[in-house]
Amino acid sequence: MASIENSFQAIAHVYHRFNNNDIYPEWLKFTLDQSQNQLKKVLDLACGNGEFTRRLAPYCQEISAVDYDPVMIKMARSLTSAEAAISYYCLDMRQLTQLKRQFSLITCFLDAFCFLPGQDDLEVSFSQIYQSLTSQGILLFDVWTLAGLSKFADFEYADLDDQAALIWQSNLLNPQTVVHQVTVFDQVHQEDYRRISVNLVEQTFPLETYLDLLVEAGFSRDNIEIFIDLQGTSYQGEDELEVGHDRWFIKAVK
Repeated sequence: MASIENSFQAIAHVYHRFNNNDIYPEWLKFTLDQSQNQLKKVLDLACGNGEFTRRLAPYCQEISAVDYDPVMIKMARSLTSAEAAISYYCLDMRQLTQLKRQFSLITCFLDAFCFLPGQDDLEVSFSQIYQSLTSQGILLFDVWTLAGLSKFADFEYADLDDQAALIWQSNLLNPQTVVHQVTVFDQVHQEDYRRISVNLVEQTFPLETYLDLLVEAGFSRDNIEIFIDLQGTSYQGEDELEVGHDRWFIKAVK
């Protein structure tokens, strides 16, 4: 099994300060709209600092969260109040059955699947998720469309506050792969800053690849829905290279 090299560990302490929390209400509404009341036992994959998990928690009878990066899990725990009762696990999603539990809803948002090393890893993850769902359990996730990924060609972004700065530069390696170079400057003394750079690789695949892998994992094609936005607009089968949306939002029911 290939290792996951895409880790925010080195920059997590700075990166989360520039995270845009304004997006989360839309993701939460989408999840609640599509969950079909399957909020008894919920698992949030690639939870990062737990921001989305904490917003979803009040609607769930029981909620857990998983991230591969121990630094992110530590941060998520530190930001979560005891009243939230969220169980955090540092675990590779390709080994999800190690939890020895089943869930009524599993979420994996903000293109987290795109950070997996390859298609084989995605196949393993889908299989592990299928085995970890209860009967009628739901998987909700998003991935970049090919058109959405193409917008990262020569992309640049910068932000700063009074103690740190972030620079994000992206370049396409090919139509399915992008490399993000993320550089942070973190204040260590009054006038001294520490510079840290990491490369993050994302890749996506044609829509049919995702659908085929879901079916191989055990999902029925009839129980898979595809949306083009967080409002739940159904995909109508247009040529995916011609449509203007950036993400596929996919719902698969076991």
